[in-house]
Amino acid sequence: MNNKCNTTSLLSLIHKFISLPSVMKFYDKYPQLKQKKFLAQVLTKTVFSTMSLENQQVSISKVEEIVLSLLKEQELKGSQFFSNQSR
Repeated sequence: MNNKCNTTSLLSLIHKFISLPSVMKFYDKYPQLKQKKFLAQVLTKTVFSTMSLENQQVSISKVEEIVLSLLKEQELKGSQFFSNQSR
C-alpha cells in the first residue's frame, strides 16, 4: 500500500475518534479523557494499533504528529474539548 493511501486512511480514522458525538458521554465516565496529554496518548496508541491490524504500516511518530495536529485544530475551533477550557 502506498504512503498517500496510508495517510488518508490514518486521517480518516483519527477524525472518527476525535469527532464522535458520544465523546461527551465518555467524559462523564472517564474524566481523564479531558486531559489533552492523556487523550493524545490513548488516541495515538489506538489508531496505531488499528492501522497495524489493517496491515497499514505507519510510524507511531507520524500517528502522534497527526493526532496532535487534529487535537490542536479542535482547540482552535473553540470546542470545549479539554478540562482547562471554558465556554
